[in-house]
Amino acid sequence: MNIRLENILTSRLEEIFHNGSCFVSHAELYYWYETKALTAKVYSDLETRFQEIDDNMKNDKSVGKNKLMKIEKTASGKDLRGILLFAERSYEYATTAAE
Repeated sequence: MNIRLENILTSRLEEIFHNGSCFVSHAELYYWYETKALTAKVYSDLETRFQEIDDNMKNDKSVGKNKLMKIEKTASGKDLRGILLFAERSYEYATTAAE
């Protein structure tokens, strides 16, 4: 992945940290990862990158891991044509949980 695309991906993952969620289209993922299928390797890389951001940005290191979650279909089973990524805990929770 080239540096420009890595920066875009990092920005999206930081959006999850700050706002709790973001949407990434399948087309973006295919382009960024130079693939035609979203494999476990792609999702594992997203999780690893998110963990690095979470570890580096949260104020209280004792809070623990903030797991990256995903939704790919609506409640009725309709494909979203992308993935909604969200944090198990929002930024507010991560900064206030130890209080």
